[in-house]
Amino acid sequence: MSSTTLLKKLLRASLARNTNPKLFASLLEQLLAREQISDAELGEMLLNVADSPVKANSTTSILARRLQIEYVLEFAFSSSENLARFFKLLPQLSLKSQLKYILYFKTQVGKIIDRSLINEFYNGLAQFTIAASPSRPGECSPHSNRLWYHVVFVWGAFIDLDSSIPANPSLKESFQKMALFAGDLEDDYIGALISRKFGAAADPGASLNFQTTRMAKSEEAPTTMPEKSLSLNLNGKKYSNYVSLKKFIWLNFHFQLWKMDTEMSRAFMTFFNLQDLSHTDLAKELICSFLNGAAVAVRLGEEPYVIFNWKNFILTHLAQDLKEIVLSSHAVDHEWHETVSAAITSCNDLVITETKIGGVKESYNLNKEFMRSCLHQELISLEKYIQVFPSEAENLSTSILAHEIENLRLTELITAEFKSRLENVNPEFTSLQESNLIDYFKNLPLTNFRFLNAKQCKLAQLSENLIDNIVREKNNEKLRWISLVFLNVPSIANFIFYQSRKGPWMFLSKIINYIDSESFNVDEDDGNFQDTYACFGVILTSVISVAAFFGIEFASLGLKNSYTIDYINQFYFRLCNMLTNTYTGASEQEKQIISNYENLVTEWANALFDVNNDGLSDDLLKSVNVKQIYK
Repeated sequence: MSSTTLLKKLLRASLARNTNPKLFASLLEQLLAREQISDAELGEMLLNVADSPVKANSTTSILARRLQIEYVLEFAFSSSENLARFFKLLPQLSLKSQLKYILYFKTQVGKIIDRSLINEFYNGLAQFTIAASPSRPGECSPHSNRLWYHVVFVWGAFIDLDSSIPANPSLKESFQKMALFAGDLEDDYIGALISRKFGAAADPGASLNFQTTRMAKSEEAPTTMPEKSLSLNLNGKKYSNYVSLKKFIWLNFHFQLWKMDTEMSRAFMTFFNLQDLSHTDLAKELICSFLNGAAVAVRLGEEPYVIFNWKNFILTHLAQDLKEIVLSSHAVDHEWHETVSAAITSCNDLVITETKIGGVKESYNLNKEFMRSCLHQELISLEKYIQVFPSEAENLSTSILAHEIENLRLTELITAEFKSRLENVNPEFTSLQESNLIDYFKNLPLTNFRFLNAKQCKLAQLSENLIDNIVREKNNEKLRWISLVFLNVPSIANFIFYQSRKGPWMFLSKIINYIDSESFNVDEDDGNFQDTYACFGVILTSVISVAAFFGIEFASLGLKNSYTIDYINQFYFRLCNMLTNTYTGASEQEKQIISNYENLVTEWANALFDVNNDGLSDDLLKSVNVKQIYK
């Protein structure tokens, strides 16, 4: 079988199985080590996403192309050599493929910045920018100009999040290219953007190029007809779309990196200079930015936890922010009701009006949920709510609404339920099934819990304190319960991590340190080895699941001598070297373990094929440490 056929087969199989990008990159490295595959073949078979090996014009095709791009970038970021190889091959692809990569960069700016090879990425993108720059606007096809415009937008997004870029001397040439090109553009807004973003970075005098060139052109240009204003309107629409995209990237970056807090709305207003808007215009701007942003995040296939963070902020913070920030010096009147309801109903994308975000089985309308949150904050009247959603007239009245608002204030109820179902339960006398703990947490997102930030904060605080106590007391069985809750109800983990300042690391850092420091040894007279073995597996699985679900990349961490992180990197992410049966051991402990393996190999084999189904005996299992068995 030829090398190109093997590469194509690897890609097809990985896309069909939705293989993890890290695993694909590892498999690709192994294939390249065995087979001779030229750069041209690699570009044609792997990097070319315009002709994906799946059927076109379908949702499946879009997701497969996105996954293929993730495969390519994971392979590229695996080493500086592979990253340089990627940017060398990128200009050789079709314009359609190049554009898909650039558009993907625009949606993943926050994640790319966190990569360890970000400086090498900047240098590669700078070289690509120079290669993609048209010599003159009129000399290139519309597709080439469109590609280059998107490259400019990508740089603008990176500069917004990384202030060190303009001072990077290795990027100066590409910035000069863009700044000098600004004056020749027919599109005023793109030219102004380039001049503002890159002119000063490239050369203090270069930023004047756009204005002087534009002035010279205006002096030479003949008098134009009034119809020319139509093109200005079109340019205005392009600029409006650019601003909307910039707002989405800013918000999505905060939700990706768990940077949500009570001041995020104020920071958003300050960053985009919204303070001078009227109170109704400001309310409309905030509502549409968040609701439409959530729809875009879904459409772009963001990670589930990112979309959850969008939704949870909208339901728990946005209405309260509107009340505290916008209405602090204005009264709720008819104009306000009309503005809020019109802004909410204008965001009618099906991905948010029929969504299942948040761990629910039945789809629901996020707009309706948000308006309910506004109703709790007294931002709109009950009459206006029923006018927008007439079907709620039979289920909602003034007394029912008053009862709902009263229940929202009972934050101590979550404390009593948490202690009675988890904290004060002894696993030795009560089983997990008898406690109904999993069912309780599955039903919790369906209650008013999803609306109240205070209740979620209380749950996060209780959970963090309980984990601290469990680790201190080395209560493995109780830790197994919490691990099973996170494994069975990811949405509860998302609620807890959303309210924690450290995000998922609130749980991961404590459990990783516990696994690394605890021996999990069993005394010779202890008959609970099987339970300890199973319990350890559940705890380790919960760490892997939380890391996978919430986008944690352990491969980029610099921690050394961590049993847990090494285990995940080597076996879950498949970053280990080829396994061997001739390992001699690096320490006296490992040499003793290997000796036990060799002495007991016959007994192990007999136990595995035991016709009586007795399984492995405790004595046999205890001949090897629990953690070493998993390793």
